[in-house]
Amino acid sequence: MKQLNKRKRQNTLIHNIWQLLGYMGHRKRQLSVLIVLMILSAFSEVVSLGTLLPFLSTLSEPQELLSSAQWQPVLEWLQITSPSQLITALSIAFIATIAFTSVIRLVTLKARINLSAAIGSDISAQIYQKTLNQPYQFHLCHNSSDLMQTLVDDTNRLMTFILMPILAVFTESVLAISLIGALVLIDAQIALSAAIVLGGSYTLIYRMRQNLLKQNSKIVTLAGQRKIKAVQEGIGSIRDVIVANSHEFFQSAYQEAELSFKRGQAKNAYIAQSPRFILDGITMGGIALLALMLGRNGDFSQAVPILG
Repeated sequence: MKQLNKRKRQNTLIHNIWQLLGYMGHRKRQLSVLIVLMILSAFSEVVSLGTLLPFLSTLSEPQELLSSAQWQPVLEWLQITSPSQLITALSIAFIATIAFTSVIRLVTLKARINLSAAIGSDISAQIYQKTLNQPYQFHLCHNSSDLMQTLVDDTNRLMTFILMPILAVFTESVLAISLIGALVLIDAQIALSAAIVLGGSYTLIYRMRQNLLKQNSKIVTLAGQRKIKAVQEGIGSIRDVIVANSHEFFQSAYQEAELSFKRGQAKNAYIAQSPRFILDGITMGGIALLALMLGRNGDFSQAVPILG
């Protein structure tokens, strides 16, 4: 029974995601630009990786690259004859590629956020249109605070915690596939190990994150409804409030709902951003362990380019 319910939830989630992706059809131009930027970002990351490896190799063994027959045409064209000239040239190239990659990633991030906002706006406008066109009986049977909560807060959370993460997963997946492909060409065993560890960690953390967000979002929704209700009943019936001298009651109700709402929002923001730091810790720990493995014989010179 539990497996059946779990399968139903998964099917519903997949169906909902496909419905959300359907709204991207209205934003074909923005989506096309984002795809181009994703590919360009992945390419720039691979180029940065390709620049990093010779740079680190040169720092540890500059003479080896100077005497390499493969690089002689390039070195002669650039008129590089000494280790200091080689390190300077590679440093400039590495800094330039890093700067270019950073700019591309920032532009990609902006395009991704703008697309999420546009899709969220489309969904919110469609919900408002459908609600507005409902018969009068529908509005009699539904609380206006619930409808306002759906239009204002739920659509914001949809953009922040669903649309943006989905687009982020697509963007980072293209980048990860490109980098892993480049690493396979350098060292297949290390690339495969990194893909398994980081991929497994990301999948586990992402599932835990989504479950926590789902649970906490229910709390935020209820708190938002109570907040709007307090505003409507307090300000909307201000004459009765003044006559009954019930200012403190509505103030207390609003303050309690607002505190619960803000705490829920803060918790959602924390849950949404924390996986990055966890993965950074796993990555750095993996690099340290890999360094120990590669330097078992006491020679770390060959480990430097690989760790880079």
